[in-house]
Amino acid sequence: MNEVNARLGATYEETCTGWLRERLRKTVDGVVQAFGAAGRADWPAPPAVEALEQLVRQGDIDAAERLCRAADAARGGAPAFGLVLEVIHRIETDWLDAPGADGPLTFAFWNVQMLLDRLRDPAEAMIPGDGGAVLVALPEEERHQFGARIVAQELRRRGWDTTADLSSSRRGVLDRVHETWFEAVGLSVGHDGAFVGLADFISELRSVSRNPGLEVILGGAAIEAAPSHYAFLGADCVAIDLRQAMDFLDGMRQRRRRQDWN
Repeated sequence: MNEVNARLGATYEETCTGWLRERLRKTVDGVVQAFGAAGRADWPAPPAVEALEQLVRQGDIDAAERLCRAADAARGGAPAFGLVLEVIHRIETDWLDAPGADGPLTFAFWNVQMLLDRLRDPAEAMIPGDGGAVLVALPEEERHQFGARIVAQELRRRGWDTTADLSSSRRGVLDRVHETWFEAVGLSVGHDGAFVGLADFISELRSVSRNPGLEVILGGAAIEAAPSHYAFLGADCVAIDLRQAMDFLDGMRQRRRRQDWN
């Protein structure tokens, strides 16, 4: 596991930034602390590992947790961290062998982190759902889904009723906003080309929205300058990282509560 830790430490600097980087480091350290120096002979059989690996890569954390709980029961209640550690080892091997696949593999490590949080303390895995409805979508010219998938999962974890529409056309996203009440729409921009026509798209979202007070959040890997640099796009929040987006939404939720009380 020390080798895994060392290799991840040398690799994640190139693929992650800010808060996500901290979460990946927590994943590795958490497994080391939880599983310790147990020998590989104690690890689960390949079929269980392969099943968990598939669920982790897909982002189905609920099913992954159920699989681990079932493994715990079959082994007399012993923690399933061995199962998770083997999955980390497999993903880490792919990461080193296929540098071009950083996005999907980082997404898999993110999911491992969330799974570990649930296995350590299920009561803290999810925050009660008192948030509003949020749509996470991509501009039509954007097809890099990794960042948007991360945001959608974290929103769900924090209690927001989250819809991730990562494959619709521009018209499809506009139709969804017109048909369904959303408190906010988060748009993920992964490259400069996705800025083309983005101001018009944001304006259209507001004009067709079922919610006249729709908030629009802009984020993604292509956001590199100060938020004021993107003011012409017309978004309510330009988030440099995931933490800023979550802080904005938390503030929006507090404002909504105060309005309800008044």
